[in-house]
Amino acid sequence: MRSRMLISISFVLAVVLGMLVYIINDPARSNGASAQDIQRDSNSGARLFAANCSQCHGPRGEGAIGPALNRPEWRANNALFDANGVYNVLNGVLVKGQHSPQPGIQMPAWSRTNGGPFTDQQLDSVITFIEHGDWNDTVSYTSSPNYIADIPLNDDQKAKYPLYGRTDTAEAQQQTDAANQELGQIKTLLRLKGCTNCHAFGSVGSTLGPALTEVGSRRSAKWLDDWIKNPSLVPGTLRGPNVQPWFDGDNRTAYWPMNPTFMPTIQMTDQERQTIVNYISKLTHPQPKVTS
Repeated sequence: MRSRMLISISFVLAVVLGMLVYIINDPARSNGASAQDIQRDSNSGARLFAANCSQCHGPRGEGAIGPALNRPEWRANNALFDANGVYNVLNGVLVKGQHSPQPGIQMPAWSRTNGGPFTDQQLDSVITFIEHGDWNDTVSYTSSPNYIADIPLNDDQKAKYPLYGRTDTAEAQQQTDAANQELGQIKTLLRLKGCTNCHAFGSVGSTLGPALTEVGSRRSAKWLDDWIKNPSLVPGTLRGPNVQPWFDGDNRTAYWPMNPTFMPTIQMTDQERQTIVNYISKLTHPQPKVTS
């Protein structure tokens, strides 16, 4: 009888001890799984950001056309980090989109609910990357530059070569050949100076930095010349601030400065820089046709 009681007590003690061990170790397993989930979602978010967001927000989130996203208070390891607040802001902008103070530019809605391409899981992955990820990762995930396609005609070239692309007459063939020669020289310069490693000109180039196909609609020739001379100017003195991504009716009056750009100062002669500025400053949005 006594031995059976000892066995029962021993069994109960073993069960209790096992439960204690489980309770003690379970949080560690939970935290480990959570860290793995964060890392997995962050990696996925980095790829999505590189493919879809770096063109407007900069390859390292420093801000370009859109505002800077690499803000210290949005990082989970920051003492001021407000998980719910940051998530709500970023999710609201991604889901609904937002107007931009720059002409011809608007943050689109990225949620499939509002016609965008991202699932809810993909939206959360991008947010997880912004909060937890390594901003250096996006550079390695951007697409390889396309050097094969042709760069587009700018406004001056369209007026100069109205028959470009046609070969049905001798004049059309002559214009097409002359335009191709002119574009080829500019394309070679853009490639040699590394512009197409980061920027898109029509189908040529990469998605690392902002697309420049219509940059003349939002930036003047002087601005472009100053920027190419010295992209590392004090943030805000040239690019200017951008609106905070809050949804507060139409009264979005608070602004953020841009953070230091990822773009380096590229060595070139004044003539090379002028050739590039003359070309890209006339790349603009097509003007709408007026019908009577």
